[in-house]
Amino acid sequence: MNILSNWNSLIDTVVSYRKQLLDDESVTNTVESLHKCRTAIRRIQTVVWLSKKLGHEIPLIKPLKVFFSLTSDIRDLDLLINWLKGNNDSDSKILTAALLPHCALAKINAKEYLLRKIDDSYLNNLRLWATSTKEEHDINAVAKSLKIDAFLILENFKEISGEIFLSDDALLHSFRKEIKKIRYGYELLRTEGFEDLHIGFKELQDKLGAVQDAVAWKQWLKIISADESNKIKLIEEMYLKAKTELAEFLGKEFRSINKALNYDL
Repeated sequence: MNILSNWNSLIDTVVSYRKQLLDDESVTNTVESLHKCRTAIRRIQTVVWLSKKLGHEIPLIKPLKVFFSLTSDIRDLDLLINWLKGNNDSDSKILTAALLPHCALAKINAKEYLLRKIDDSYLNNLRLWATSTKEEHDINAVAKSLKIDAFLILENFKEISGEIFLSDDALLHSFRKEIKKIRYGYELLRTEGFEDLHIGFKELQDKLGAVQDAVAWKQWLKIISADESNKIKLIEEMYLKAKTELAEFLGKEFRSINKALNYDL
């Protein structure tokens, strides 16, 4: 198996969004392409992470990581603005108008970074890295290492799973990133038992993502409005609902996810 088999298609996804972001002055309707670009960057990071386990020389991906960070605000703001537009009331329109300049600034910053750091030369060098890297077929050791990584993540997460409502949101977000990396790694390796583990990790990732979205949205609304805003109260309700659903999911599914790794709790 070659974990670099989809490398060029991932780079193409980044190139596609780069072109759209640089060409479109208003940068409208980019939510879907932005999501694809961010997912591609995450998968690129996973390929590099697994390649490191195989002893390969690692390419310079810091510019992609920085760009991913810059686009986090774009993603959060785009989703929040779309949610507000769906409410279609006067309060939502006022908040949307206040958020749009922040979104525009985030996109300007992302554009500037793309122009400076993620140019054609950089992207071509990433392509060359894949062609010059030895194809690896014997990945049993990597699969075992990934399994251990997954087990350790679950063990750490288990320590706070019974206290979700008291857990630090930043810690939950860090778990989500690690779980996503593990899931992408299993997608690349396609090891035995992958399907059950993939489903469990994907659901856990989504539950954690709902919590993080509510946290990010509330932070943005607090920047532009008073704490007593009705929309902040609605998002606080969304936050509590997301944590409740996460707690319920863990209560029902945590053991089955763990067993998918052939470990017993």
